[in-house]
This record gives sequence, C-alpha cells and structure tokens, in this order.
Amino acid sequence: MTYKIYIKYFFYIFLSVGSIIFTTNFLIDPFGNRNIFVEQKYKPILNERQQKYFFIFNQKNYIKYDSFIFGSSRVMNINPKNLYKYGIIYNFGLHAANNAEKLFLLKELIKTKHPIKAIYLGIDYFNFNINMNQHFVNKHIFKQANFKNYFSFTMLKFTLKSIYYAFNNAPMSFLLKNGAMVYFNEEKLIKENKFDFSNKRYQDGAVHYIQNDFINKKYILDEKVFDILKEFHKLCKQNKISLYVFITPNHEYLRKEFSKHPQIIKKINLIKQRLVSIFGLIYDFSIEDPENKINRNFYDIVHYRDKLGNKIFKSIKNDYNYGKILQQRNPNAL
Repeated sequence: MTYKIYIKYFFYIFLSVGSIIFTTNFLIDPFGNRNIFVEQKYKPILNERQQKYFFIFNQKNYIKYDSFIFGSSRVMNINPKNLYKYGIIYNFGLHAANNAEKLFLLKELIKTKHPIKAIYLGIDYFNFNINMNQHFVNKHIFKQANFKNYFSFTMLKFTLKSIYYAFNNAPMSFLLKNGAMVYFNEEKLIKENKFDFSNKRYQDGAVHYIQNDFINKKYILDEKVFDILKEFHKLCKQNKISLYVFITPNHEYLRKEFSKHPQIIKKINLIKQRLVSIFGLIYDFSIEDPENKINRNFYDIVHYRDKLGNKIFKSIKNDYNYGKILQQRNPNAL
C-alpha cells in the first residue's frame, strides 16, 4: 500500500505546483495586458511577432481596428492614441520587419474578411539589402502561441522577472495595447534632463550605422523586394484599402553621412524612383527637413520620438508640413 501513498502524495504535489504556476502566471500575465498586480512597463517583450499576432488574430482583436501601421522598429513608437481623428489604428510594427513579413500580415488581415480602411506602410532603406534576407518569412514565429501557456516554466521565469522589475521599480520598454512601443527609460531620462542629446552622439551614430549596415554588409539591392511591394499594392487595390507609403525619418546627421558615399546615394535614389513607379505617390521623411535637425526629436539617428510620429500622420493627411511628397511627376531624391 506504500506505493499508493507515494502516488497519492505525488499527485497532490504535482497538482499543487501546477496550480501555483498557473495562478501566478495568469495573475501576472507577463506577455499579456492583464495589469492587476504588475503594470505593463515592468513586463518583458519576448517576441512581439508572437504577441501581436496572437492579440490581433488568435484573440480576434482585428475587429476593433479599421487601420494598421506596418513597418520595422522605426514605426513602433507611433502611438495610435494620438491619431484617433484618422481612424481606429493598430501599430503592427515589428523589430527589423522586412517587406515580406508586412505582405504576410496584410494577407492574414484580408483572410479575416474584416473591412480595412487604411494601411500605413513604413519603408526603411535597409529593407532592400539582399544580404539581409529581406524576402523570407518565418510564419512559425508568428503563429506559435505557446508563450500563452500558463502552465509553462518558461512563462514562470518571465513572470518572476516581471515581479522583480516591479519590486525594484525598474521599468523597461514595453508595448501598449494598441501595439505602440513606449521607450520608458529613455523618456524618464529626458524628463530628468539626463538624456544625451549631444551632436557628437548623433554624428558618431550616423558613422557607425552606415559602416555596419551599408558597408560591412555590402549594400546590394534585392530585386525580389520590389516584386513583394508590387503584390502589396495590388492586394490593397483589389480590396479597396487606402494605402499610404512613407519612408521613415532619419536624423540630419545620417543624411549628411549618406552624402559622403555616392554609391549608396545612387542606390537610395533608385529605391525612391522604384517606389514611386510602384505606388504612384509616397511620402519621404528622410530628406533634409528642419524637424530632422532637432536632436530632441530622436532617440538615435533612426528611431524618433512619438511627437515626430504624430507629425508623419498629420503631414500624410495634409494637417502639417513635414517631409516631401514624391510622385511620378516629381520623383525627387535626397
């Protein structure tokens, strides 16, 4: 009979531990929006591809929105909360998102048959480098939803991290429910006048960026990317979705650094011309513009603060004068 007692104890222990893990993970919800005990700013971003896909598609939250922002981390801090007059918008920005991933998400939205009013498509120059594998989509990364397994020890690890960060009041960058990224620590430093807005920091950042992403990685245009964008445009037209394409802002020091590399400039000009030929009209916020010369508008040379993101939308809707419209009659470059 002894072994039956052991089995009984083992079952009780197993049930108790499982219950504790489930309850703790459920209440803290490290990858979700349940903020009863721990605020969102203390929760880690494990994989925003999974998190955002799960939130929009698995939980069917796409029905709450009529417009979407697609792009890389360079659109992620555009806060739809400030853009309510332009629609009910979800920011589907993803770190290092390529154009193939944006096309994949558009197709997933179309499959839902939910009416979409507008797509705001952010374009970065790095999206066209053949050495950056810009036409590959790992659908499994989006669709696996095991991060919401409340019995998971992996989730428990991040639950405990969230509790630790909350207990020590050590917030981090986090996602809002509308998909926007909040750079909490950076904004905290700015409010305390401790953030480094020096010219040297942005100058050095521009040199490093071009060396790393355009010289070391041999910037070669990937023709397949333009085919992806043609399909994106075609699907939007077929489904009567208003499409607004914009090149994301760069700090003025980056624009100046680009000008020192004629071969790179030549390719950038070609990208703009090809984009205009595909879409007919695009908005270019990477040009020389007073807004791009203000250090306080940028966290670094390519990631800007949300107030500049607001001006992107206002300019697209003709409510503000920022950037430049490039169209087939006038496909100007830098």
